[in-house]
Amino acid sequence: MACRAGSWANTMTDRATIELSRDGESVTVVGSGELDLSISRELDTILSQASSSTHDVTIDLRGAIFIDSAILASLVKVGKVLKRDDARLKVIVTPGSHPQYVLRTVGFGALMDISTTDEE
Repeated sequence: MACRAGSWANTMTDRATIELSRDGESVTVVGSGELDLSISRELDTILSQASSSTHDVTIDLRGAIFIDSAILASLVKVGKVLKRDDARLKVIVTPGSHPQYVLRTVGFGALMDISTTDEE
């Protein structure tokens, strides 16, 4: 993982990018492209860093065009850690996108807040 100014970590493959940034107490993980098994280990590492250093975590998937079961497992893992610590995971998706469809279909709303804007 390479670090950039203003970010804790930035990971990129040919098809996907994951970036974690912090602004005061706010931590946001931004995932874009095709998020699948090939980047899930890096996502786990970044989500672990995010969940250990803040109260709530936001994951912005508006740039993601695909997520698979490995990404879902990562989201469940961090969602459970945050819930145990009385914190919340917020996932932002594009309306009508594959990530929104998958997250709503598998019923993740009980474990995390699924939103279509960063204002909700």
